[in-house]
Parts: sequence; C-alpha cells; structure tokens
Amino acid sequence: MARIYLTGPERHAIAAQLAARYNAGEIIKEIATSTGRSITATRNLLILGGVTFRPRGTRRPA
Repeated sequence: MARIYLTGPERHAIAAQLAARYNAGEIIKEIATSTGRSITATRNLLILGGVTFRPRGTRRPA
C-alpha cells in the first residue's frame, strides 16, 4: 500500500476534522484506527489542529 502524504491546505483541513473528533471526546487510538494512520501521525495532525490534550486514559464526559 502506497503512503499518501498530506500537504498544504489538505493537511490543515484533515487536522481540523480530526481535532473536532478529539474535542468531541474520541481518543487518539480510535481516530488513528479509523483513519488508517499511526498514533504518532494522528497526534501530529491534532497538534496542527490546535487541540489541548487531555490527561492519558480519560475521555471527555458525554
């Protein structure tokens, strides 16, 4: 399977979408699994999306 690298506006758009999911309470591992990215790549996109990370092992209350 070929790697797809995100660049420019597309990278920022994906980062914003993933940040919204994380801020809604989803955990990094779930986001990574559903998008086919590694946890590290997902975390880097979340940083680009401007999220404030929760402490490990916690979810945002529903």
